[in-house]
Amino acid sequence: MLACQILLVAFIPSLALRRDIDKEGDQELHAHGAHRACSPAETIAYNHVAIPRPQELADWKEALSTAGPLASPIGEGDGLIIDLAMRMAMLPYGRMVEGVSFTSFSTYASKGDDTPSMGELLVRGKAEHKKTRGAKATWNKDDSPYAAVYIIRLSDGGVGLVFSFKGSTNLKDWARNLDFLGTHFEGSNNSHVKVHRGFQAHANSIWTSLKDAVTDLAVHRLLIDTWNIQDAYANEFTDYVTHGTWSWCICVGHSLGGAMADIFAENIVTRYKGRNRGPVYAVTIDAPIPGNKAFNLDMAQNILPHGGLRIENPGDPVPWTGYGGITLRKRQVHGMQWRLPKPSAKFSLYDTHTLFPIEAQSESGNKTCRLYTFQDYDPDTDPQDTWLQNYHKMAWVYGAETASFVRAD
Repeated sequence: MLACQILLVAFIPSLALRRDIDKEGDQELHAHGAHRACSPAETIAYNHVAIPRPQELADWKEALSTAGPLASPIGEGDGLIIDLAMRMAMLPYGRMVEGVSFTSFSTYASKGDDTPSMGELLVRGKAEHKKTRGAKATWNKDDSPYAAVYIIRLSDGGVGLVFSFKGSTNLKDWARNLDFLGTHFEGSNNSHVKVHRGFQAHANSIWTSLKDAVTDLAVHRLLIDTWNIQDAYANEFTDYVTHGTWSWCICVGHSLGGAMADIFAENIVTRYKGRNRGPVYAVTIDAPIPGNKAFNLDMAQNILPHGGLRIENPGDPVPWTGYGGITLRKRQVHGMQWRLPKPSAKFSLYDTHTLFPIEAQSESGNKTCRLYTFQDYDPDTDPQDTWLQNYHKMAWVYGAETASFVRAD
């Protein structure tokens, strides 16, 4: 925990300035800070968040395609973007599974349907992930980077991809945060394009696990075949990411996970060798700065919306850290920034980074206030019931000559 303490001490001067500055001097396309926090009527937490329905994710992508300045008050389209971004960024925190080595693939059908509509690939980065000791040894739950990948069947017959990356929860994560020296971005031939060394190492470890997900690739192929999609790719799941005919891809994450999402999104674009790549989006929540000015320019050319959407709480120092260390007054970041309602003065440093009270207004004028929390939250409901409340879990069964999916519940 020493690394955590060092990092928090380093943040304190930045925090004092952030509460006062949050205005001129940023180099984002859009920044609004005139909102006020609301009184939440509903709480959504990382361990009690439902995996969204396929149509919700498709609507999220459509809203991102036309995203512009954040309105005051937050309107229906903006509220949809924030809601889905928060919910998807929470999933890898809660979906970490104990007893699984590096990858685990599950298939789901929407409630009321027996045809698979989504695949979920849980991925643990290969960064010193170890088994516990003793006769009942199992894989540790949280000692490495983690991501949740969703393969979504779209209503038009296409496929959508969402990569969601976990933020800092263990010593390995904090060690990567502090490894802030610049290094060449491996996805670019331009030596001037540089990123935070620790963030790239974490993102690369997820990519390596995806390359080795051979068993999960077989289930993914069966899922694609079930959807009657003819797609040729080789022996690794990453081949589908870099060669497959998917319709769109969104990379999302909170904190460290947001920086990983930015780097991963750029990697997908630069590695892609197929003919039918769809647009790639990046959405981050209170994420640190992933790279230098040259990296930001590449994101502006390759990533939607407008180089990527950065959602931030005013007063949080984390978005002012990352590449090159800590900046106090001026920064260069990629893409478009949305400043959320100003948190309560009672918010601590930790609260400012992990609590998000958001009031969204629909076209009919109705308002809904939700508290999104990345802190521990323990309501009476079973997290597993909440996660899968929109789905049935499917099982992969073998026949004499074929394999298929059937309801597992």
